[in-house]
Amino acid sequence: MTTTPVVNSVDPASGSTSGGTHVTVSGSGLTGATQVRFGPTPSTSFTVNSDSQMCRSR
Repeated sequence: MTTTPVVNSVDPASGSTSGGTHVTVSGSGLTGATQVRFGPTPSTSFTVNSDSQMCRSR
């Protein structure tokens, strides 16, 4: 059974297109995430802190 992740918020809502912004994604079902995208751009790395929060620098 696969759980579909639900994103409730992304903080901050915007950042530099050149990268370096620390982003926190909050929601549910985030454990086991294998990919994070900001629009069409895939994240090169991210950390899942819990089922309800992950962080990434974009």
